[in-house]
Amino acid sequence: MRLLPSLLVVPLATLALPTHLAAQVAHQGNGIGAAYVRTSTATIGGTLELEWGSPNIPNGLTALCSSDGYGPVMFPGVGSVWMDYLSPQFYYGFFFLDAQGEQSGSLPVPSGAALVGNPPLFVVCVACEPSGWSISKTARIDFENANAYRAVGAMGSGRALHTATALGASGRDNETRVLITGGGGGTVLQPLASATTEFYVPLTRSFSPGPTMAVERTLHRAVRLDDGRVLLIGGVDSLGVVTRGCEIFDPANDTLSPTGDLTVPRAGHDATLLANGKVLVTGGLADYVNPLTNLLVVLNTAQDTAELYDPASGTWTAVPGTMASRHSGHTQTLLPSGMVLIAGGIQGATLSTLFMQPVPVYTGSCSIYDPATNSLSTTGSLLFPRGFHAASVLANGNVLVTGGSVSNILFGSVTASPVCEVWNGSTWSQTGPLPQALTNHMQIADANGNAVIFGGLTGAFPTLTAVDISGRHDGTTYTPGPLLGENPGLPAAPITPRAAGALTVLGDGTWLLSGGTDGTAPLTSTLIFHP
Repeated sequence: MRLLPSLLVVPLATLALPTHLAAQVAHQGNGIGAAYVRTSTATIGGTLELEWGSPNIPNGLTALCSSDGYGPVMFPGVGSVWMDYLSPQFYYGFFFLDAQGEQSGSLPVPSGAALVGNPPLFVVCVACEPSGWSISKTARIDFENANAYRAVGAMGSGRALHTATALGASGRDNETRVLITGGGGGTVLQPLASATTEFYVPLTRSFSPGPTMAVERTLHRAVRLDDGRVLLIGGVDSLGVVTRGCEIFDPANDTLSPTGDLTVPRAGHDATLLANGKVLVTGGLADYVNPLTNLLVVLNTAQDTAELYDPASGTWTAVPGTMASRHSGHTQTLLPSGMVLIAGGIQGATLSTLFMQPVPVYTGSCSIYDPATNSLSTTGSLLFPRGFHAASVLANGNVLVTGGSVSNILFGSVTASPVCEVWNGSTWSQTGPLPQALTNHMQIADANGNAVIFGGLTGAFPTLTAVDISGRHDGTTYTPGPLLGENPGLPAAPITPRAAGALTVLGDGTWLLSGGTDGTAPLTSTLIFHP
């Protein structure tokens, strides 16, 4: 990356914009051509990376514009433009693209905590294309300390056990919103579901209502398909009825429509987008009615089957054979090879030996799904059976599993666990523990291949409490990070425990932590984490 030339800083007085532009919307460009702009995180004391252009015009001409405001500003004869070109701090520069229609550069970000309170900057790429002037999305640049949180707008509803899916495939994508669906309040044993959806818009850091789903959903799954649509899969409603029903969200018109049903009802299942564009779903409960009084029956509806969704036909097909065990509340991890590792979860329930009360039975069994052969096979079992744990791929390709819930059949107890294990492709080995027992936490791999862990529940059921910790695990050792909400540049930033929230990677490399529970009620609050 090279430093952007001084041509970028040109005053507005010299600018002559064409008048045949099409209007923008807040989360996209103007719909003409393929102009794009991508920004990295703007870490204080680090480097801001920029990439822009249009694949439609190799060696073509673009303008890169920046301003301290995003608008909307009315442009004569056009309509709303989401770049404040009337600001004294509006600048632009012209750049020729390379043979791939790309241009890039980098800018140093000064050191100094005072930058944390500064207003953001906004950038747009305008490309001269055969079909007209193409305007990219408006990208927002926020200056933050590394390992810091920033509170953003509140969701319209408190949500835990919901989904939050980025509608853009990468930072180059022109669609930037996050689709948030379902979830609600209640407890794990008696969850409250919702049929509502909403959008998070990164440009404005705000939320807006989305379309209503056909049914209430919680403990469901959502997967962004290769064509940009989002598949909503199964789940349970507030009455405990588990559904086979699935829906498709289309960002082209912001609508939901039915698609093929699952072969069986599933809640607490997992789902993965495969390299071939199909979606793998495994396990889940088939029934969730009256779990407080009918726990044995409910948990024993955990399933050992898998199925595939084909976006081309909109139908589900059962995968031949079964997994090594029944699974619900398990993890499903896409491996570098394209295979999928299915690990742990609830396999059923039994009566405790001493007190004859229902207690979940967790499994250590693990299976591998191979998309090349459309088959399931068994791999090494976890040393410690668990469910509601988290998993991610490390830098070396191994898989790290952290925490989760475990049970004691003798006494009938269910507790969170601090135990972590690493899978090397065939067997599991114990590694450095978490600082405290955690279950229902969030976990994601960072750019260095470390697992970043957020929040969770700790203690014993039914008196589990939410925690406000975060940290990184490199596969050997856990290193504590900031508390949830902490920012060195904002000493008064609120710290909020949360568990069972949703974690979403945004186009600029930051992460959205939406909703969850503080242990007593569902949260509307949302955080951006700047890694």
